[in-house]
Amino acid sequence: GYTITSPLAPHIGLEISIDSIKLESKQSKEKAIHKAIAEFIDAGKDSLVEFSLPTEIIDTQAYTWAGFDVSPRHTYHIDLNQSEEQLLNSMSSERRKNIRKAQEDGLRVEIVRDTDRFRSIVQKTIKRQRISIDQGILDKVLMSEYLDEYRSMYVCSFQGRDLAASLIVHDEHRSYYLIGGYDSSNSHSGAGTLNLWKAILDSKRRANKVFDLEGSMIPEVERYFRGFGGKLKTYFSIERKSTLANIAKRIKGS
Repeated sequence: GYTITSPLAPHIGLEISIDSIKLESKQSKEKAIHKAIAEFIDAGKDSLVEFSLPTEIIDTQAYTWAGFDVSPRHTYHIDLNQSEEQLLNSMSSERRKNIRKAQEDGLRVEIVRDTDRFRSIVQKTIKRQRISIDQGILDKVLMSEYLDEYRSMYVCSFQGRDLAASLIVHDEHRSYYLIGGYDSSNSHSGAGTLNLWKAILDSKRRANKVFDLEGSMIPEVERYFRGFGGKLKTYFSIERKSTLANIAKRIKGS
């Protein structure tokens, strides 16, 4: 068996609320909760354990003590309490230039419901970059009726040609960028950036407090996300793989 973060999800959505005035008491109770979670997962004897905790959770000692590998990951959070002007000014000059050029060139961003149209752009990026992704899972995320009110598929186009796509999901507090892509044969330096800028503004109008860019461990992608002016946040990945799982991963080259 396996215990993992839901595919394409940023983390497991764990929220811990402890009513305690004393800091020591609060920390002890939280540590006990993580110890119980670690023991529960350990008892399952899954061949693969790989999940991420929300950025708010920083006490991961219980997982280390239980023999799991704990690794830091990074993302960028954009504070949506800022004004539109402040959001723009927080960006790098390159990101602002991307947005300005896309607007001047007449690029158009819309939220679409046509999953085939959205998928076709993303698939080109998946194939071009040789990204390993479960197509069945991607289809479920794009087509699930349950996600209808929480999902937005943005497509940036020019003169009828689709240039870039971005998938955003949200809850009542935050918006998350999950996956995106672009058509290299119809590329424009500002298409993807204009897509995300529209998504950021929509999230602000929806009264979300944070836009989570999800980050990346790939240097050039991380640099691109950093240009949007978000605050660097650390979250933790909890992992443990059996010998067979490690061998399978090496065979797949992931």
